Amino acid sequence: MKLSKIGHLKMVMHRPIKGCTIKHDGDQWYAVFSVEQAIGATPVHPSTKTVGIDMGITSYATLSTGEQIANPRIYRSTEQQIKEAHRRLSRRKRGSHRRARAKRALTRLYRKVRHRRQDFLHKASRQLVNQYGMLVFEALQIPNMTARPKLKPAEAPAPLQGSNSGTAAAVTHYLPNGAAAKGGLNKSILDAAWGRFITLCACKAEEAGGMVVKVAPQQTSQLCSGCGVLVVVSAKIDQVLG
Repeated sequence: MKLSKIGHLKMVMHRPIKGCTIKHDGDQWYAVFSVEQAIGATPVHPSTKTVGIDMGITSYATLSTGEQIANPRIYRSTEQQIKEAHRRLSRRKRGSHRRARAKRALTRLYRKVRHRRQDFLHKASRQLVNQYGMLVFEALQIPNMTARPKLKPAEAPAPLQGSNSGTAAAVTHYLPNGAAAKGGLNKSILDAAWGRFITLCACKAEEAGGMVVKVAPQQTSQLCSGCGVLVVVSAKIDQVLG
């Protein structure tokens, strides 16, 4: 393979290449190839079982069979190291070699988080696709779920008589709106990467002859009033099968 301004690189080419893109990620370089793959007849999935999957934070996924997939909390487990790397980077002088080293260390941490998350998503999606012929997910609106809460302006106090408050600039005060707690929840939702997980399940299921169905999220899971256990309601699955 010959790359412009780089030279020749050894590679094993086992199929025709349509294009190549060079990607730079921190201190590493990648060559991303575009190839064509012939698609044969659609296979038939060996399993006829259907399962409903409820995505969450405490448990990454709860199946309608009662099984649960533990949430690895990949970013959360590395968050303290990332914060320390950011602090070291901010203390380094701009343009110095020490700042460049600190920047590379921070980039490696983010890359490690991405790779660990991708590894978990691929393995978990492959396990579900191999076991079930139809996967039923909630049609989650993740952008709406991670939107910041709206501001709550406080009622302006009435001006005192004889004061010159009419000529002074008005100052708007706001009430607490739970933005700090919502920010932590948003971080956990984005760390879970539900959308990427559902996309991988859909791609793997289509290749294996299975199917992924999305249903409205209303009334798909409820907390038991007696024991507090999350129960996935099978009514939506019955609607899909019916």
